[in-house]
Amino acid sequence: MQSPLLTQEFYNFDVLFQPQDHPARTIHDTYQLKQPKFGKLPNEKIVKKVREAHEFGGKTGSKGWRYDWNEQTAKKIMPASQGTAHSARQLVKGVQTPGRYFSISRVYRPDVIDAKHLIEFNQLEGFIVDEKLNFKHLLGMLKKLAVEVGGCDREKVKFFPVYFPFTEPSVQVSALHKDFGWVELCGAGMFRPEMMESVGLNDVQAMAWGFGIDRLAMMKLGIKDIRTLFSDDLKYLRNARLVG
Repeated sequence: MQSPLLTQEFYNFDVLFQPQDHPARTIHDTYQLKQPKFGKLPNEKIVKKVREAHEFGGKTGSKGWRYDWNEQTAKKIMPASQGTAHSARQLVKGVQTPGRYFSISRVYRPDVIDAKHLIEFNQLEGFIVDEKLNFKHLLGMLKKLAVEVGGCDREKVKFFPVYFPFTEPSVQVSALHKDFGWVELCGAGMFRPEMMESVGLNDVQAMAWGFGIDRLAMMKLGIKDIRTLFSDDLKYLRNARLVG
């Protein structure tokens, strides 16, 4: 999937069934662009379905969020705060069923910079869409990610319930790494009916996840401070080990 640095609130939040009064949409949790401030939305049919999902749940049987959805808010341009914005854009553009979609994206969130946090970081984002998928398929794939990509202990992978506006059920994955102990690897879930119906995918399931690449890099490189990933220390860079 394409993963532009800038997106609109429509893709970053609205298509993902995240209400416009959600605290994560404030200036304290996301960055906003001063100029240009607004962008164009896709075709009116998609916009109408997203509006209906928010206001009364569309045709899903959900009650929605029960508020007056604002199109102008959805047009606001922002640096992407989550890789799932690119999944939303791809779903609006259209997908093949069955299909697998992936992106590596840079995302931005205001934060206090320290050994474990930056204001920009990288995510491996993806979703798989098919008629016969279920939550067990997702858990099996996440365990493979933890073991084969994260290098974690196969017998020490744990799943915890978590909340995301755009998935239900949702899950957080933690696993035991021999050098770093228990680490949180990714968040995942099945895309909600309110979201799938608004993009015209009523008869299929989609399992989605977001994986923190920076945390994985720290594990592979054996570094304790995330700021080291952006080091301009030439001595360190010349002596840093290569990862195959």
